[in-house]
Amino acid sequence: MFWEYSIINFLVCVFDTYLIYDFVGYYEGITPRLLTKKSRITVILFTSCVIYFINLFHNTALNLFASLFINFLFIYLVMNGNLFQKFVHYLIIIAFQYGTEFLTAIALVNRMGEVVLSVENVKAHTVLIMKMLNFVLYLLIKQLVPKRNDSIDKKAFFIFMTIPVSSIGLMFSVTYLNIDFSDAPLKRAVLLVFYLLMVLGNVLVAYAFRRYGAINKNLHLQEKRVEDYKVQLGYYRQVEDVNKKNAAFHHDMCHYLKAIGNLAEENQNEQILSLLNELHMEFFKVDKQDFCNNAVLNNILNEEINEARKHRVDCRIYVEPGFSIGGIRETDMISALGNLYKNALEAAAKSRNGFIKITMFMGNEGKFLVIKMEKSYEGAILRDGARFLTTKENKFIHGVGIERVREIAKKYGGSLRTIYKEGIFQAVLVLST
Repeated sequence: MFWEYSIINFLVCVFDTYLIYDFVGYYEGITPRLLTKKSRITVILFTSCVIYFINLFHNTALNLFASLFINFLFIYLVMNGNLFQKFVHYLIIIAFQYGTEFLTAIALVNRMGEVVLSVENVKAHTVLIMKMLNFVLYLLIKQLVPKRNDSIDKKAFFIFMTIPVSSIGLMFSVTYLNIDFSDAPLKRAVLLVFYLLMVLGNVLVAYAFRRYGAINKNLHLQEKRVEDYKVQLGYYRQVEDVNKKNAAFHHDMCHYLKAIGNLAEENQNEQILSLLNELHMEFFKVDKQDFCNNAVLNNILNEEINEARKHRVDCRIYVEPGFSIGGIRETDMISALGNLYKNALEAAAKSRNGFIKITMFMGNEGKFLVIKMEKSYEGAILRDGARFLTTKENKFIHGVGIERVREIAKKYGGSLRTIYKEGIFQAVLVLST
Protein backbone atom coordinates (compact mmCIF):
# COMPACT_ATOMS: atom_id res chain seq x y z
CA MET A 1 0.00 0.00 0.00
CA PHE A 2 1.04 3.59 -0.67
CA TRP A 3 0.87 4.69 2.97
CA GLU A 4 3.30 1.97 4.01
CA TYR A 5 5.92 3.08 1.53
CA SER A 6 5.33 6.77 2.39
CA ILE A 7 6.00 6.14 6.09
CA ILE A 8 9.07 4.06 5.27
CA ASN A 9 10.29 6.75 2.88
CA PHE A 10 10.00 9.49 5.54
CA LEU A 11 11.69 7.39 8.21
CA VAL A 12 14.48 6.54 5.77
CA CYS A 13 15.00 10.26 5.08
CA VAL A 14 15.38 10.85 8.82
CA PHE A 15 17.70 7.84 9.15
CA ASP A 16 19.87 8.97 6.23
CA THR A 17 20.20 12.47 7.64
CA TYR A 18 21.05 11.12 11.08
CA LEU A 19 23.76 8.85 9.66
CA ILE A 20 25.36 11.83 7.88
CA TYR A 21 25.13 13.93 11.05
CA ASP A 22 26.64 11.16 13.17
CA PHE A 23 29.46 10.47 10.68
CA VAL A 24 30.69 14.05 10.23
CA GLY A 25 30.29 14.72 13.95
CA TYR A 26 32.39 11.67 14.79
CA TYR A 27 35.45 12.93 12.91
CA GLU A 28 35.39 16.72 12.91
CA GLY A 29 32.71 17.58 15.43
CA ILE A 30 29.54 19.64 15.10
CA THR A 31 29.66 23.35 14.40
CA PRO A 32 29.25 25.66 17.43
CA ARG A 33 26.21 27.13 15.70
CA LEU A 34 24.28 24.05 16.81
CA LEU A 35 24.96 24.32 20.51
CA THR A 36 21.72 22.85 21.84
CA LYS A 37 20.24 19.41 21.34
CA LYS A 38 16.96 21.00 20.29
CA SER A 39 18.59 22.96 17.46
CA ARG A 40 20.34 19.84 16.16
CA ILE A 41 17.14 17.79 16.15
CA THR A 42 15.36 20.65 14.38
CA VAL A 43 18.00 20.78 11.63
CA ILE A 44 17.87 16.99 11.11
CA LEU A 45 14.06 16.89 10.93
CA PHE A 46 13.85 19.94 8.66
CA THR A 47 16.39 18.48 6.23
CA SER A 48 14.56 15.13 6.27
CA CYS A 49 11.24 16.81 5.51
CA VAL A 50 12.73 18.73 2.56
CA ILE A 51 14.20 15.54 1.05
CA TYR A 52 10.92 13.66 1.62
CA PHE A 53 8.92 16.43 -0.04
CA ILE A 54 11.17 16.31 -3.13
CA ASN A 55 10.83 12.50 -3.28
CA LEU A 56 7.04 12.89 -3.60
CA PHE A 57 7.48 14.20 -7.16
CA HIS A 58 8.83 10.76 -8.22
CA ASN A 59 11.28 12.45 -10.57
CA THR A 60 14.57 10.53 -10.70
CA ALA A 61 16.66 13.41 -12.05
CA LEU A 62 15.18 15.87 -9.54
CA ASN A 63 15.75 13.44 -6.64
CA LEU A 64 19.35 12.87 -7.70
CA PHE A 65 20.47 16.48 -8.06
CA ALA A 66 18.39 17.77 -5.16
CA SER A 67 19.73 15.13 -2.75
CA LEU A 68 23.31 15.88 -3.84
CA PHE A 69 22.84 19.60 -3.22
CA ILE A 70 20.92 19.23 0.07
CA ASN A 71 23.41 16.74 1.51
CA PHE A 72 26.33 19.05 0.73
CA LEU A 73 24.48 22.03 2.20
CA PHE A 74 23.65 20.00 5.32
CA ILE A 75 27.30 18.93 5.76
CA TYR A 76 28.51 22.48 5.14
CA LEU A 77 26.21 23.93 7.81
CA VAL A 78 26.50 21.16 10.41
CA MET A 79 30.10 20.00 10.20
CA ASN A 80 32.92 21.77 12.05
CA GLY A 81 35.95 22.03 9.74
CA ASN A 82 37.34 23.69 6.65
CA LEU A 83 35.86 23.45 3.16
CA PHE A 84 38.28 20.72 2.03
CA GLN A 85 37.43 18.47 5.01
CA LYS A 86 33.72 18.98 4.38
CA PHE A 87 34.10 18.10 0.70
CA VAL A 88 36.05 14.91 1.48
CA HIS A 89 33.36 13.75 3.94
CA TYR A 90 30.72 14.63 1.35
CA LEU A 91 32.39 12.40 -1.27
CA ILE A 92 32.63 9.50 1.20
CA ILE A 93 28.94 9.82 2.10
CA ILE A 94 27.83 10.00 -1.55
CA ALA A 95 29.94 6.93 -2.37
CA PHE A 96 28.30 5.03 0.50
CA GLN A 97 24.74 6.01 -0.42
CA TYR A 98 24.86 5.37 -4.14
CA GLY A 99 27.26 2.44 -3.86
CA THR A 100 24.87 0.45 -1.68
CA GLU A 101 21.93 1.28 -3.95
CA PHE A 102 23.88 0.05 -6.96
CA LEU A 103 24.95 -3.21 -5.30
CA THR A 104 21.46 -3.96 -3.97
CA ALA A 105 19.88 -3.26 -7.34
CA ILE A 106 22.30 -5.61 -9.12
CA ALA A 107 21.66 -8.39 -6.60
CA LEU A 108 17.85 -8.16 -6.63
CA VAL A 109 17.10 -7.23 -10.26
CA ASN A 110 18.70 -10.44 -11.55
CA ARG A 111 16.46 -12.44 -9.24
CA MET A 112 13.18 -10.48 -9.11
CA GLY A 113 13.18 -8.15 -12.11
CA GLU A 114 12.49 -4.43 -12.27
CA VAL A 115 8.71 -4.90 -12.42
CA VAL A 116 8.56 -6.76 -9.11
CA LEU A 117 10.90 -4.25 -7.45
CA SER A 118 8.58 -1.39 -8.41
CA VAL A 119 5.82 -2.87 -6.22
CA GLU A 120 5.51 -0.65 -3.13
CA ASN A 121 5.87 -3.32 -0.43
CA VAL A 122 8.91 -4.93 -2.12
CA LYS A 123 10.39 -1.48 -2.73
CA ALA A 124 10.07 -0.65 0.98
CA HIS A 125 11.91 -3.85 1.91
CA THR A 126 14.68 -3.03 -0.58
CA VAL A 127 15.12 0.50 0.77
CA LEU A 128 15.48 -0.78 4.33
CA ILE A 129 18.12 -3.29 3.22
CA MET A 130 20.10 -0.48 1.58
CA LYS A 131 19.92 1.60 4.75
CA MET A 132 21.23 -1.32 6.80
CA LEU A 133 24.15 -1.65 4.38
CA ASN A 134 24.82 2.09 4.72
CA PHE A 135 24.78 1.80 8.48
CA VAL A 136 27.27 -1.09 8.44
CA LEU A 137 29.62 0.80 6.09
CA TYR A 138 29.64 3.82 8.41
CA LEU A 139 30.41 1.51 11.34
CA LEU A 140 33.29 -0.14 9.47
CA ILE A 141 35.00 3.09 8.48
CA LYS A 142 34.67 4.49 12.01
CA GLN A 143 36.18 1.28 13.35
CA LEU A 144 39.04 1.25 10.83
CA VAL A 145 39.79 4.96 11.30
CA PRO A 146 38.92 5.63 14.96
CA LYS A 147 38.78 9.23 16.12
CA ARG A 148 37.12 9.46 19.52
CA ASN A 149 37.47 7.57 22.78
CA ASP A 150 34.10 5.83 22.34
CA SER A 151 35.28 3.58 19.50
CA ILE A 152 34.60 -0.11 20.05
CA ASP A 153 37.61 -2.32 20.79
CA LYS A 154 38.41 -4.96 18.17
CA LYS A 155 37.15 -8.03 20.03
CA ALA A 156 33.86 -6.39 21.01
CA PHE A 157 33.43 -5.05 17.47
CA PHE A 158 33.73 -8.52 15.92
CA ILE A 159 31.17 -9.83 18.41
CA PHE A 160 28.83 -6.93 17.64
CA MET A 161 29.15 -7.35 13.85
CA THR A 162 27.36 -10.70 14.03
CA ILE A 163 24.14 -8.76 14.72
CA PRO A 164 24.06 -6.40 11.68
CA VAL A 165 25.49 -9.05 9.33
CA SER A 166 22.84 -11.58 10.33
CA SER A 167 20.15 -8.86 10.12
CA ILE A 168 21.17 -7.92 6.58
CA GLY A 169 21.32 -11.59 5.62
CA LEU A 170 17.83 -12.23 6.99
CA MET A 171 16.29 -9.12 5.40
CA PHE A 172 17.95 -9.80 2.06
CA SER A 173 16.92 -13.47 2.08
CA VAL A 174 13.25 -12.70 2.73
CA THR A 175 13.18 -10.11 -0.06
CA TYR A 176 15.27 -12.23 -2.44
CA LEU A 177 12.91 -15.22 -2.04
CA ASN A 178 10.07 -12.90 -3.11
CA ILE A 179 7.65 -14.00 -0.39
CA ASP A 180 4.28 -12.73 -1.56
CA PHE A 181 1.99 -11.13 1.03
CA SER A 182 -0.27 -9.45 -1.51
CA ASP A 183 -3.33 -11.33 -0.21
CA ALA A 184 -2.48 -10.60 3.44
CA PRO A 185 -1.88 -6.86 3.99
CA LEU A 186 -1.67 -7.35 7.75
CA LYS A 187 1.20 -9.81 7.37
CA ARG A 188 2.93 -7.40 4.97
CA ALA A 189 2.59 -4.58 7.49
CA VAL A 190 3.92 -6.79 10.31
CA LEU A 191 6.95 -7.73 8.20
CA LEU A 192 7.71 -4.06 7.52
CA VAL A 193 7.38 -3.25 11.22
CA PHE A 194 9.88 -5.96 12.09
CA TYR A 195 12.21 -4.69 9.36
CA LEU A 196 12.05 -1.26 10.95
CA LEU A 197 12.62 -2.68 14.43
CA MET A 198 15.60 -4.64 13.13
CA VAL A 199 17.20 -1.47 11.74
CA LEU A 200 16.42 0.48 14.92
CA GLY A 201 17.69 -2.37 17.10
CA ASN A 202 21.02 -2.45 15.27
CA VAL A 203 21.45 1.30 15.75
CA LEU A 204 20.67 1.05 19.47
CA VAL A 205 23.00 -1.92 19.96
CA ALA A 206 25.79 -0.04 18.17
CA TYR A 207 25.16 2.94 20.45
CA ALA A 208 25.28 0.64 23.49
CA PHE A 209 28.59 -0.87 22.37
CA ARG A 210 30.06 2.59 21.79
CA ARG A 211 28.92 3.70 25.23
CA TYR A 212 30.45 0.57 26.68
CA GLY A 213 33.71 1.34 24.88
CA ALA A 214 33.74 4.91 26.20
CA ILE A 215 32.97 3.82 29.78
CA ASN A 216 35.59 1.06 29.61
CA LYS A 217 38.27 3.44 28.35
CA ASN A 218 37.33 5.99 31.00
CA LEU A 219 37.71 3.31 33.65
CA HIS A 220 41.16 2.42 32.34
CA LEU A 221 42.03 6.11 32.27
CA GLN A 222 40.86 6.52 35.87
CA GLU A 223 42.89 3.47 36.92
CA LYS A 224 45.94 4.90 35.18
CA ARG A 225 45.43 8.24 36.94
CA VAL A 226 45.18 6.48 40.28
CA GLU A 227 48.40 4.60 39.54
CA ASP A 228 50.09 7.82 38.45
CA TYR A 229 48.90 9.48 41.64
CA LYS A 230 50.33 6.64 43.72
CA VAL A 231 53.65 6.85 41.89
CA GLN A 232 53.79 10.62 42.29
CA LEU A 233 52.91 10.27 45.97
CA GLY A 234 55.65 7.67 46.36
CA TYR A 235 58.04 9.94 44.48
CA TYR A 236 57.27 12.90 46.73
CA ARG A 237 57.69 10.72 49.82
CA GLN A 238 61.00 9.51 48.44
CA VAL A 239 62.06 13.12 47.86
CA GLU A 240 60.98 13.94 51.40
CA ASP A 241 63.12 11.09 52.76
CA VAL A 242 66.07 12.25 50.68
CA ASN A 243 65.60 15.81 51.96
CA LYS A 244 65.52 14.56 55.54
CA LYS A 245 68.72 12.59 55.02
CA ASN A 246 70.34 15.58 53.35
CA ALA A 247 69.22 17.84 56.20
CA ALA A 248 70.75 15.45 58.72
CA PHE A 249 73.91 15.24 56.62
CA HIS A 250 74.17 19.02 56.40
CA HIS A 251 73.47 19.32 60.12
CA ASP A 252 76.44 17.06 60.78
CA MET A 253 78.59 19.02 58.37
CA CYS A 254 79.75 21.41 61.07
CA HIS A 255 81.12 18.44 63.04
CA TYR A 256 82.87 17.14 59.92
CA LEU A 257 84.38 20.55 59.24
CA LYS A 258 85.55 20.79 62.85
CA ALA A 259 87.18 17.36 62.58
CA ILE A 260 88.84 18.36 59.28
CA GLY A 261 90.11 21.57 60.93
CA ASN A 262 91.68 19.61 63.80
CA LEU A 263 93.32 17.21 61.33
CA ALA A 264 94.63 20.15 59.32
CA GLU A 265 96.25 21.67 62.42
CA GLU A 266 98.06 18.35 62.92
CA ASN A 267 98.99 18.13 59.20
CA GLN A 268 97.09 14.83 58.83
CA ASN A 269 96.56 15.28 55.09
CA GLU A 270 95.95 11.62 54.25
CA GLN A 271 93.24 11.32 56.89
CA ILE A 272 91.65 14.53 55.59
CA LEU A 273 91.51 13.12 52.06
CA SER A 274 90.10 9.84 53.34
CA LEU A 275 87.40 11.67 55.29
CA LEU A 276 86.51 13.85 52.27
CA ASN A 277 86.14 10.75 50.07
CA GLU A 278 83.81 9.20 52.62
CA LEU A 279 81.76 12.39 52.78
CA HIS A 280 81.55 12.46 48.95
CA MET A 281 80.26 8.88 48.80
CA GLU A 282 77.83 9.53 51.64
CA PHE A 283 76.44 12.58 49.86
CA PHE A 284 75.63 10.64 46.68
CA LYS A 285 74.31 7.71 48.70
CA VAL A 286 71.60 9.76 50.40
CA ASP A 287 70.78 11.65 47.20
CA LYS A 288 70.09 8.72 44.85
CA GLN A 289 66.48 8.07 43.73
CA ASP A 290 64.73 5.07 42.17
CA PHE A 291 62.80 6.03 39.03
CA CYS A 292 62.28 2.60 37.45
CA ASN A 293 63.38 -1.04 37.59
CA ASN A 294 66.18 -0.59 35.05
CA ALA A 295 69.45 -0.03 36.94
CA VAL A 296 71.24 1.57 33.98
CA LEU A 297 68.40 4.02 33.34
CA ASN A 298 68.23 4.83 37.07
CA ASN A 299 71.92 5.69 37.15
CA ILE A 300 71.59 7.89 34.05
CA LEU A 301 68.67 9.85 35.47
CA ASN A 302 70.33 10.32 38.86
CA GLU A 303 73.50 11.51 37.16
CA GLU A 304 71.49 13.97 35.10
CA ILE A 305 69.88 15.40 38.23
CA ASN A 306 73.27 15.84 39.86
CA GLU A 307 74.65 17.53 36.74
CA ALA A 308 71.68 19.89 36.67
CA ARG A 309 72.24 20.88 40.30
CA LYS A 310 75.86 21.71 39.58
CA HIS A 311 74.70 24.14 36.89
CA ARG A 312 71.86 25.53 39.06
CA VAL A 313 69.21 24.11 36.72
CA ASP A 314 65.90 22.83 38.07
CA CYS A 315 65.59 19.25 36.76
CA ARG A 316 62.38 17.28 37.29
CA ILE A 317 61.90 13.69 36.13
CA TYR A 318 58.76 11.57 36.02
CA VAL A 319 58.80 7.94 34.87
CA GLU A 320 55.47 6.18 34.37
CA PRO A 321 54.86 2.94 36.32
CA GLY A 322 55.80 -0.10 34.26
CA PHE A 323 58.14 1.86 31.99
CA SER A 324 60.40 -0.59 30.14
CA ILE A 325 62.96 -0.21 27.36
CA GLY A 326 61.96 -3.61 25.97
CA GLY A 327 64.15 -4.71 23.05
CA ILE A 328 66.03 -1.41 22.84
CA ARG A 329 69.75 -1.79 23.46
CA GLU A 330 70.95 -0.04 26.60
CA THR A 331 73.80 1.58 24.64
CA ASP A 332 71.28 3.16 22.26
CA MET A 333 69.15 4.33 25.18
CA ILE A 334 72.21 5.86 26.85
CA SER A 335 73.19 7.61 23.61
CA ALA A 336 69.69 8.97 22.86
CA LEU A 337 68.93 10.12 26.39
CA GLY A 338 72.46 11.48 26.88
CA ASN A 339 72.42 13.55 23.69
CA LEU A 340 69.00 14.98 24.40
CA TYR A 341 69.93 15.81 27.97
CA LYS A 342 73.31 17.32 27.10
CA ASN A 343 71.71 19.74 24.64
CA ALA A 344 68.96 20.52 27.13
CA LEU A 345 71.39 21.18 30.01
CA GLU A 346 73.64 23.46 27.96
CA ALA A 347 70.67 25.55 26.82
CA ALA A 348 68.95 25.65 30.22
CA ALA A 349 72.17 26.61 32.00
CA LYS A 350 72.47 29.71 29.82
CA SER A 351 68.91 30.88 30.43
CA ARG A 352 67.46 32.64 33.42
CA ASN A 353 65.46 30.36 35.71
CA GLY A 354 66.69 27.42 33.66
CA PHE A 355 64.75 24.19 33.92
CA ILE A 356 64.57 20.71 32.40
CA LYS A 357 61.49 18.49 32.60
CA ILE A 358 61.76 14.84 31.55
CA THR A 359 58.67 12.63 31.18
CA MET A 360 58.96 8.96 30.21
CA PHE A 361 55.94 6.74 29.53
CA MET A 362 54.66 3.86 27.39
CA GLY A 363 52.30 4.28 24.43
CA ASN A 364 50.05 2.10 22.28
CA GLU A 365 49.67 -0.60 24.94
CA GLY A 366 53.41 -0.85 25.59
CA LYS A 367 54.47 -1.12 21.94
CA PHE A 368 56.25 2.25 22.03
CA LEU A 369 58.17 4.18 24.66
CA VAL A 370 58.03 7.96 24.69
CA ILE A 371 60.64 10.30 26.13
CA LYS A 372 59.51 13.91 26.30
CA MET A 373 62.14 16.46 27.31
CA GLU A 374 61.37 20.14 27.83
CA LYS A 375 63.99 22.80 28.44
CA SER A 376 64.23 26.55 28.71
CA TYR A 377 66.38 28.44 26.22
CA GLU A 378 67.30 31.99 25.25
CA GLY A 379 68.28 33.32 21.86
CA ALA A 380 67.56 32.10 18.34
CA ILE A 381 67.41 28.49 17.12
CA LEU A 382 69.17 27.92 13.80
CA ARG A 383 67.78 25.37 11.36
CA ASP A 384 68.52 24.09 7.89
CA GLY A 385 65.20 22.49 6.95
CA ALA A 386 64.56 19.71 9.46
CA ARG A 387 68.19 19.78 10.65
CA PHE A 388 69.27 21.90 13.63
CA LEU A 389 72.46 23.94 13.35
CA THR A 390 74.76 24.37 16.32
CA THR A 391 75.94 27.79 17.49
CA LYS A 392 79.13 26.37 19.02
CA GLU A 393 82.57 26.92 17.58
CA ASN A 394 83.35 23.25 16.91
CA LYS A 395 80.40 22.43 14.65
CA PHE A 396 81.84 19.04 13.62
CA ILE A 397 81.69 17.71 17.19
CA HIS A 398 78.61 19.42 18.58
CA GLY A 399 76.33 19.37 15.53
CA VAL A 400 75.79 15.61 15.58
CA GLY A 401 73.87 15.29 18.88
CA ILE A 402 70.31 15.68 17.63
CA GLU A 403 71.13 13.91 14.36
CA ARG A 404 72.42 10.92 16.34
CA VAL A 405 69.10 10.79 18.20
CA ARG A 406 67.26 10.84 14.87
CA GLU A 407 69.36 7.88 13.68
CA ILE A 408 68.43 5.89 16.79
CA ALA A 409 64.74 6.78 16.32
CA LYS A 410 64.89 5.57 12.72
CA LYS A 411 66.67 2.38 13.78
CA TYR A 412 63.77 1.43 16.08
CA GLY A 413 60.99 2.53 13.73
CA GLY A 414 60.27 5.66 15.76
CA SER A 415 60.56 9.40 15.38
CA LEU A 416 61.96 12.54 16.96
CA ARG A 417 59.63 15.53 16.98
CA THR A 418 60.74 19.00 18.09
CA ILE A 419 58.61 21.98 19.09
CA TYR A 420 59.86 25.34 20.28
CA LYS A 421 58.09 28.57 21.20
CA GLU A 422 58.28 31.35 23.80
CA GLY A 423 61.56 30.24 25.34
CA ILE A 424 60.63 26.56 25.69
CA PHE A 425 62.08 23.78 23.52
CA GLN A 426 60.42 20.37 23.55
CA ALA A 427 61.82 17.17 22.06
CA VAL A 428 59.58 14.07 21.88
CA LEU A 429 61.39 10.81 21.12
CA VAL A 430 59.28 7.74 20.23
CA LEU A 431 60.90 4.30 19.97
CA SER A 432 59.35 0.93 19.19
CA THR A 433 59.98 -1.60 21.96
